[in-house]
Amino acid sequence: MGIAEARETIRACRHCFMCRYRNPGFIATKLESVTPHGHGILLSEIDSGKRKWSAEIVDKIYQSPLGGECRQDCAYHWPEDEMTRHARAEIINAQWAPPVVRGIAESILAHGTPFGARNGWAKAHGGSSAGKGAEVLFLSGDAAEHLQPGILNAVSGLLDLFGVPWAAMENESPSGATLFDLGFVEEARRAASRLADEISRRKPATIVTTCPHTLRALREFFPQWGVELPRGIELLHTSEFFLRFLKEQAAGGFADPGVDRIAYHDCAELGRKLGVFQPPREIVSRITGKAPIEFHRCREKSGSSGAGSSMFLTHPQLSVRIAQKTLEGIPEPGAELLVTGCPTCKTTFQRALEATQSATGVIDVSELLAGALMPQTRTRSSKGGKSQ
Repeated sequence: MGIAEARETIRACRHCFMCRYRNPGFIATKLESVTPHGHGILLSEIDSGKRKWSAEIVDKIYQSPLGGECRQDCAYHWPEDEMTRHARAEIINAQWAPPVVRGIAESILAHGTPFGARNGWAKAHGGSSAGKGAEVLFLSGDAAEHLQPGILNAVSGLLDLFGVPWAAMENESPSGATLFDLGFVEEARRAASRLADEISRRKPATIVTTCPHTLRALREFFPQWGVELPRGIELLHTSEFFLRFLKEQAAGGFADPGVDRIAYHDCAELGRKLGVFQPPREIVSRITGKAPIEFHRCREKSGSSGAGSSMFLTHPQLSVRIAQKTLEGIPEPGAELLVTGCPTCKTTFQRALEATQSATGVIDVSELLAGALMPQTRTRSSKGGKSQ
C-alpha cells in the first residue's frame, strides 16, 4: 500500500479510531498523529496537495515499530505497517530522510550493522566446521553482535554441545530487513543479493538465526524481491532448531533456572509475522516443567517491545515507553524473569526495566536453554534486566 492507496483506504475508516487503542505509539504518547489512522490522514493530504513533506510529518511516520499490532483489532484488517513502509520509501526518494535514519542506513551499507564495524565475534566463535563445508550456517543479524553478544555465545555453546557442524560469517552481509523498514528499498534488495551470494558459496543445509528480522527477510522478503537462495535450505529460528534436539536427544534433565515465575513475550516479527509461537514456549516448559506466564495480550495480539524498525535507535525514549506499557500486561503478581526470542526486544525490555528499577530480569530463550544445559555458562539477569 502506498500514499495513493492510503487516500482511498482512509475514506473507509475515517470514522473508526480502534487503532488508537492498540497502537503502541498512541498508547505511549496519546498522539493521534502516530496511529495508522493519523498516518493515513497525513499521507492522503500529502497526496492531494494539501500538505507537503516536513521534518515534523516525517518524524511522525518514523514513530512506528511496524509490528502490525493494530491490524488485529481493525475492522478493515488494514495493512498499516505496509502503508507506513511505503511512505518511508517516498520520504527517502524525496530526500527527506532524517539524519539519524540516514546514518543508520549508511552504517549498515558500509559495515553490515547500525553500529559500525563488526566486533570480531564470528572470528572468535566462528563454529566447529571451517568455512564453506558447514552443515549449519548461523547468522547473527544486524544488531546482536554489538547489543547482545551473550545471546550469540549461548547459541554457539549449544551448537557445540549438540555436536552440530556449523559456521558463522566474519563479515556477514545485512539481510536488508532494517534497510527495507526504513524506506531504503533498492539498497535492501542489493544487500539481500550480497547475502544470498555468500550463502550460495557456502552451501549450508540449514540456516539458523537468533534474529527474527533476518529470518523474516530470508523467508518472506527475499522471494518478494526476486532474491533466490539455493533450493532446499531450511530457514529456522534458534528456538525451532534447538527444540529438535530436546525432542530427539533427551538429556539427563535441566539445571534449576533459579526463578519460579517466568513470562514469555512474542516478538512481532517472530510471532505475528512468521507464526513461530510454540517452540520458545515449549523450551521454557521443558526446562521449568510448566508453561510460561502469558501476557494479557499474547501470540497474534502481543504488545510491542518498541524495538521494531530500529525505533530503539531512531526514537529511544519512545521505544522505552512502549516497552514499559507492554510490560504492564504481565498478570499479577508479575514475573521474576522475562524470556524473549529477539535480541532487540531483549535490549528494549532491559532499558525499560532499568528505568523503573524493576526486579524482573530479561533473557533470550537461547540463553535460558544454555544456562539449563551448561550451568557454568549461565547468563544471570539481575535487577533492571542487566545481564551479568
